[in-house]
Amino acid sequence: MQTEWNLSHLEKGGGFEEKRKEWKDATNIFVQKWKARKDYLEDPRVLKEALDDYEKWSGFYGPSTDEFSSSSASDETYYFWLKTQINQIDPELKAKFNKVDEFAKDLGNSISFFKINLSCISPERQKEFLNSIELYKYKHFLDRVFQKSKHILGEMGEKIMDLKDSSSYSYWEKMIFGFLSKEEREVTNEEGSIIKVTMEDLLGLLASKNKQIRDEAARAFNSILIKYKDVAEHELNAILENKKVDDKLRGFSRPDEERHLGDDIKTETVDSLIKAVTKRFSIAHRYYKLKAKLLGQDKLEYHERVVEYGKIDKNYSYEEAIKIIRRVFVGLDKEFEDIFNMFLEKGLVDVYPKKGKRGGAFCVHISKSQPTYIMLNHTQKLKDVTTFAHEVGHGINNELTRKQN
Repeated sequence: MQTEWNLSHLEKGGGFEEKRKEWKDATNIFVQKWKARKDYLEDPRVLKEALDDYEKWSGFYGPSTDEFSSSSASDETYYFWLKTQINQIDPELKAKFNKVDEFAKDLGNSISFFKINLSCISPERQKEFLNSIELYKYKHFLDRVFQKSKHILGEMGEKIMDLKDSSSYSYWEKMIFGFLSKEEREVTNEEGSIIKVTMEDLLGLLASKNKQIRDEAARAFNSILIKYKDVAEHELNAILENKKVDDKLRGFSRPDEERHLGDDIKTETVDSLIKAVTKRFSIAHRYYKLKAKLLGQDKLEYHERVVEYGKIDKNYSYEEAIKIIRRVFVGLDKEFEDIFNMFLEKGLVDVYPKKGKRGGAFCVHISKSQPTYIMLNHTQKLKDVTTFAHEVGHGINNELTRKQN
């Protein structure tokens, strides 16, 4: 059974040099057809033609999950991004990704005029388009573009915002992830042996039923955080200041407003949820007080919040996790099971932690034409089984969205 990603799916159909030419040609075709035209901003039938062309381009080269993004991404971008997630300490990989990412941004910026022009449509025309039978297929897309229209900075402004994104946010994030992925510490495992582990392994040991083991893991984990606390402070301050400036330029009234718009949720709904939860903080206080008592402790240390109570000391191999998750999907929907099996058979899951690999877990696909990939850091704990199931849930959603525009 494959436990590492098979990235050959992204290399099929010619080398990356040939694919890059196809990518550039497809972008140029759209630009040459629509850049100088304005009739699609007036006529629903012409706009449908333009949106059909844009959807075709986006299916291969544009993020299918974010209608506000100006990014462009080919199989090459996806390939090298994935490679950097499982090996964050290889400078050659970083250089290759940065090179293709720069190329992608240039192409994305050349096509950004389209959504910017859509955002400038008058409110009266917006209503006409949203009620148009010809444009019914794209109603939700257009509605969200129109909602964000007042925050668009114009073509040149959007290009600047896109080009500075890596240096003002992504590079800071990559730096910290890169530092942490290199770290290893010697600790005692469940069998009483001294072993060298990655930061991700330490996270697994923090939930050990053995207090001595989890406390030792916590000290090791904290020693890593302390090592980088000064640089992390500068990282966070730089990212927050950049976010503050971006929000001011775009005219957002609060830091989370852009996120609500992107998530297609009303700010009032979020505020109501926050209010309801904060009024009931006492529930969490009672819960942790009871949990400490059940574990025979006066209080819980911060790292002990996730320690399981009861006789849940079994290790779950990756194979066992697959059996459990498959059994659930069989009972839910045959298509869910088929998608899950496809992930396993095609090598779309990277399973085990290793030095240099990014921590945590995720599920990703960029465009509808590209495969879904799932990354895990499986350490044989129960939480790893639930994490795997969670990410597969995202993966099933990804696959089903291929049926949508």
